[in-house]
Formats: sequence, C-alpha cells, structure tokens
Amino acid sequence: MVGYWVNNKVISSDSVWNGWLHTGDTGWMDKSGNLWLMGRQKGRIKSGGENVYPEEVELVLSQHPGVAKVVVVGVPDSRLGEKVIACVSIRDDWKWVDARVENQRDGNEVSGQILQDHCRLKNLSRFKVPRSYYLWRRPFPVTSTGKIRREELKREILANMQLPSNL
Repeated sequence: MVGYWVNNKVISSDSVWNGWLHTGDTGWMDKSGNLWLMGRQKGRIKSGGENVYPEEVELVLSQHPGVAKVVVVGVPDSRLGEKVIACVSIRDDWKWVDARVENQRDGNEVSGQILQDHCRLKNLSRFKVPRSYYLWRRPFPVTSTGKIRREELKREILANMQLPSNL
C-alpha cells in the first residue's frame, strides 16, 4: 500500500510493512483464494493459551432464537489468563431463567446453560464457549459510529463481578 484514496500519504508508517497495510484484522485464505476474516487482534481473548475471537462466538450465540444481541469479552482469570464472558440481550417474547429453575422449562426460555448447550450443538470449540453469561437489559455502549465499546463493557462487568470470598 502506498497511500489512501485521494491522499497519497500513509498516516502511520508503523502500520505499513513491506508494502502491506496492517489493519489489525485476523483471517485466513482458503485454497480458492477466498479471504475469511476471524476478528480483530485488539479484541482477541487469550484463554488457556488459545486464541478466541469474540466475533466468532457472537455469531454462534446470535443464532439462538432467543438472543437479540450479544457481545463477548474476555475478563482476567488467574488460571486461564482470560475467560470468555457473554453479555446477552434477549428477545422481548423470551424469558431469562435461573439455573435453579431451568428443569421446569416453559418454552421461550433462555439461560447460561441453554446457551452453552447451543454453542456445543453448533460445534463451537470447548475453549471458546463462554464460562459466564450476563443478561443485558439496556443498549450496549457504542461509539459515535456504532461500534461496541468492549473496554467499557468489560469495565462494567468487572465492577459487578463478585470476588470469591477466599481472597
């Protein structure tokens, strides 16, 4: 890359190496030459030595009929480095059920266990399946261009997380 459209200079020379613009996107190219984007390096979650891209997990969770919107983030974990957390906004005609009442299903109900089962049913790798789920009842924090503010969401989750009593 030598510049931007209608602007021949590249703003940040550290993002250009050997003629390639490094955007921070991660993906792979298949045998047919198709480019498959997995996510952003900046948003990558390192859990137990494995890379988890929130967009991949969000895609699987959003396929559940009760999920209206979902945002996945990583939070610090002493054993794994980071653990995968999903903030879930459910559809109006669905109900969030507690794990204790889960065995008495009424129909349009969703819970953390139901979503974990959904992830496994969709063959999401075990290390990518969120460990915790938070019911999100208000709009997700976004930038002026509509991108999710993951760091703000993560801060709010950490502030509301209960610390183990043995600390």
